[in-house]
Amino acid sequence: MDVWAHDVIILLQQKFGLNEPAAVNIMELHIQFHQAKQETIVIENPEGNQLHFESLPSLRKYSFGDIIEWPSLKKVTVNDCPNIIKFGLGRIKSLILENQPSLADIFESLDDEFSTIVEYEIGDTEELHKRMHNLGPSHFTNIVVFRAKNCDETLTKFIYILMKRSKKLQVIEIQHCETSGYLFDLLEPAFKGLKYLRGIKELKVIEVNQMVSLCSWDVAGYFDFKSLEIVHLESCHSIKVLFYSKSFSTMLCELKELKLEACEDLYEIFHYSPFNYSSLFFPRLSKVELKSLSKFMRLSRVALCSLF
Repeated sequence: MDVWAHDVIILLQQKFGLNEPAAVNIMELHIQFHQAKQETIVIENPEGNQLHFESLPSLRKYSFGDIIEWPSLKKVTVNDCPNIIKFGLGRIKSLILENQPSLADIFESLDDEFSTIVEYEIGDTEELHKRMHNLGPSHFTNIVVFRAKNCDETLTKFIYILMKRSKKLQVIEIQHCETSGYLFDLLEPAFKGLKYLRGIKELKVIEVNQMVSLCSWDVAGYFDFKSLEIVHLESCHSIKVLFYSKSFSTMLCELKELKLEACEDLYEIFHYSPFNYSSLFFPRLSKVELKSLSKFMRLSRVALCSLF
């Protein structure tokens, strides 16, 4: 846990007289609930084809989910439900309302461009800030490919939102951007055991300033790059270490291509504790390019590192 969580645990012990295990349990539950609140929830009803609500005076919501998907829904009837509030019909909203316009004031539009988009590119800082300001609860839940260029440090926060919302994210390409130290970071308390970026397959980072590593040592355990196939870094002049051992398994079995160029401060790619004698093995790695790395010392300090 981070310093904030540790301070809360001490407060629970001192103010409420809880023992340490009880205080830790309460803190972990709080973090878990907070994480659930922040993440977009998708409710799927794959076979439902009709909705009929009648004489339900206390009904307010169908569910607490942010997005409701009804791929087979064809008919909706709502009678005498005075307290119902808006909830989504997902991607099929426009189809339903085309034949039943009277329901327009009940069902919220969640099928806009940014809710269904799978590939998105941000061109500059102005566009990034505009998208952050107008971010809806269902936006980018289906994103697969994300590209950004000419953006300021806000990009780290935007990527954090993407990796929380979409489990489908596979490709990240960043060019000519700024960071506050890390490209991937946890900006809120996270529950122990959560893993982000498990599905990421391709990572290309070119001319990103002030980035000393992809993520910091203390949060590396929340990232899992075991599906990574292609890594390409170029002209990232501040980066010192690429990966910390907590962010990948001992076998990066999917890694196929590793290209690092003109990263002057980079001295190590896979950083382990000096007391860690695990081995690294890359069974699918077929291409390695290391160019213009003036401070580069080693791939890793582990006892055995087998590239092929």
